[in-house]
Order: sequence, then C-alpha cells, then structure tokens
Amino acid sequence: MSADYGGAGANVANFNQVYTVAGNISVPIYTGGRIHADIQQAQADLARREAEYEDLKGRVAYDVRVAWLDLNASDSSVKVAERNKSLADRALTQSEDRYTNGVTNYLEVVQAQEAVTAASENYIQSLFSLNVAMISFARAVGGAETRLPEILGGK
Repeated sequence: MSADYGGAGANVANFNQVYTVAGNISVPIYTGGRIHADIQQAQADLARREAEYEDLKGRVAYDVRVAWLDLNASDSSVKVAERNKSLADRALTQSEDRYTNGVTNYLEVVQAQEAVTAASENYIQSLFSLNVAMISFARAVGGAETRLPEILGGK
C-alpha cells in the first residue's frame, strides 16, 4: 500500500488538495516454477557428484588391486630368479669340477658362466620390478611420500 497527499492547481487561488492511494498485490506465478527448476538442477548436480565419487572409488580400488597383484607377481619373480641363480651357481661348480677331472672341455665351463651371468641379470631385473611394484602399491594405497622408506626398507 502507498498513499500520497499534496496540492495541485494552475495558481495559488485555484490550489486544490490531491489525494492518491494505491494498492499493489504481487502474485508470484513464475517463481514456483523457477524454484522447482532450481531444486531439480541441484538434485541433478548431486546425482552427478555421487556418480563421480563412486567412479573414483572404483578406480582407486582397481589401482590398489592391480598394484597388489603386480607386487605379488614381482615377489614370485624374485623368488624364481633367486632359485635360478642358485641352480646356475651349482651347475657352474659342477662343470668346473668335471673340467678339473678331465671329463669335459672348457666350453661347458664358459656356458655355465654365461648361465650364471644371465641368472644374475634376471635376478637384478626382477628386484627392480619388485621395487617398482612396491612404489606403485604405495602410491595406490596413499601416503607414498611418508611410507615409501618404510616399504623399501630404507631410512
């Protein structure tokens, strides 16, 4: 509501009193639709964020699972490489003994030395793979910066 009181006229002698009274009614016809649309937009944003969260959880679980499997495979590879190195060392010792006793020639000794070298390189490579797998697992689990020395056995 609004009201106004004043005077009007061509001159002071013809001055008349003027009254104005006005009423205003506001009926928000479109506001309800806008609020409903805002609510639907917020619900859609919430559903999208929840889907992103679930996707991220799935990716993290996948990364941890893959890193764990790589770590186990690398650990098995190191164990196999250790056994192969041990077998190659024994084969070298036996071929040197046979050469010393005159049963075979020096070619067998050289081949056994080559097998020992290949087994040692394979062992080093498998250790490297194990360390990489440990780092990947630490990164996947989280806190790699603080836990990495503990995982790798350093200071």
